Amino acid sequence: MSEAGGQHSHYRATGADDGESSRLRSAERGLRAARTIMCVQAVATSGIWVVQLLKVISRLDHNQNVPFEVWAVVVLNPVIAVVVAVAAKFLLSRPSARSAGVVVELVGCGGAVISVVTGYYQAVVAFALAVVVIVLIRKYEAAVFFRPPLAG
Repeated sequence: MSEAGGQHSHYRATGADDGESSRLRSAERGLRAARTIMCVQAVATSGIWVVQLLKVISRLDHNQNVPFEVWAVVVLNPVIAVVVAVAAKFLLSRPSARSAGVVVELVGCGGAVISVVTGYYQAVVAFALAVVVIVLIRKYEAAVFFRPPLAG
């Protein structure tokens, strides 16, 4: 069973340490919210990538210079979109997906900063969402780490 689901039913069934159980359930809801945000991010990143690619092609067609930072974002965005989608799929069941999710969100933060610096100011929203996802994932990790051991 998934770690975010059935393994913690002991607390619900026995009522043991209701505060801890409530905190864990809240963190599980946050993890589900993080997964939803990550799915939206993957779709949005793909759409933004298409727009950026079309702008780069237009610049090249008009013999305009394309800065290195723009090329970096154009190359990174599809990779970020795929990794975010895969991490979101397994976020509730695999700790490695949560770690990958945090790492790719950090990379996405870097890409968002580059986008803002190069004139794509809407990337501030992407930066904020990445921070929210990181906080939600880490909140869940902390709740799992500090939960009392199951009675056996």
